[in-house]
Amino acid sequence: AVESFQLSLQYNSSNDELRVTTHNSIGAAYRQMDDIENALWNYRRALDLLVTSQANDPDELRAAYRNIAHVYWQAGDLSEAIHFYTQLLELETDEDVKREIGEHIESIR
Repeated sequence: AVESFQLSLQYNSSNDELRVTTHNSIGAAYRQMDDIENALWNYRRALDLLVTSQANDPDELRAAYRNIAHVYWQAGDLSEAIHFYTQLLELETDEDVKREIGEHIESIR
């Protein structure tokens, strides 16, 4: 699966929105394989693209922070997980989701 996504990046190098989605998909594939380093690299690449490009979609931005926070949490790096969950909390607009994120942050402190 990763190879197919990487080919997609090669053929769609100018489409930032598609590159964000593809890096998120690659990150998810690596995360399922417990390859934390490559999962984080791809999730961070998606976040970088979102922040620096025209693909700055609020839902995608929240997903990027959530993905990175989850990987850090999964890896046991709780300070980084809290950092990214806090960033997510600042971006979230749904009050119920904000409460859940806040509760999760408190549970891992």
